Amino acid sequence: MMNKNYENAINKIQASDDFKYKTLKKLETHGCDNHKNISRVFLSMAACILIALGTLLHTNTKSMDLRDRIIVDSQAISASVMVNIEGEIIDVSNDGMSFQLSSGKWVYIDHETQIGMTALNDSEKDQQLFEPSFRIGNTITGFTENKDAKIIYAYAIYTNWNWNEPISIQ
Repeated sequence: MMNKNYENAINKIQASDDFKYKTLKKLETHGCDNHKNISRVFLSMAACILIALGTLLHTNTKSMDLRDRIIVDSQAISASVMVNIEGEIIDVSNDGMSFQLSSGKWVYIDHETQIGMTALNDSEKDQQLFEPSFRIGNTITGFTENKDAKIIYAYAIYTNWNWNEPISIQ
């Protein structure tokens, strides 16, 4: 049933009864009923609250410590590593597994990416210049098989360190 205010407003307009009838029907079919609008407002607000709560809960989850992925091999041949990914991180994705370098290129990390220097012994593992997560301001060195690809997947990330504001690694 159409709200009485709409009907009163239409009745005050000087127009044919046919026009008034058609106008009321159009208002009714397009959901201009106050009860429907109020319900939509409350449902929209409830949806926004749920999205906000979900975002807060998701952002408070602890990120993975990338240093746990460093695997050392004291039997590996020690040599200079090839570096073709380097720069400072200027942006980090929400999942923390990709970042943009000062060169403008985005670098993606996956489960196959080697983390840290591998030709070490176990006692040197904790002495690597590698923070537990990627963050803006960190200096990155690494290697990719195709540094000019549209999407750069890192084969290895050797260092991830912020020289200006290093975090305490325990």
